[in-house]
Amino acid sequence: MDNPELQANLVLMIAIVPAAYLGARIYYKREHTTSGFVLGFAMFLGAIILDVIITVPVFIIPNGGSHISFFGDPGFWLIGVEYMTVIAAYWQFNIVRVTQAGRHNFPLKLF
Repeated sequence: MDNPELQANLVLMIAIVPAAYLGARIYYKREHTTSGFVLGFAMFLGAIILDVIITVPVFIIPNGGSHISFFGDPGFWLIGVEYMTVIAAYWQFNIVRVTQAGRHNFPLKLF
């Protein structure tokens, strides 16, 4: 592929799945009951704030980009939706389903 931006987005889309899964697992290990949708949104909002403060000024602007070009990229939002979906799916399959079954273990452990 000749497009380095597309390459970076593809790598990030693959890497975000285990990262989001691990983050959700660590969070819910302390027996929090926050909705996975709310947690996913909060974590994505935190990532957006860090992108505004660190990623764009340090990596994007020196290479000729801007905040608008970074946040206007559909790939950014697609990755964000993927991130929130993984966290919500973890919550649904490992917290809601387990609680409804009356068990308190996490059946889908990957790590």
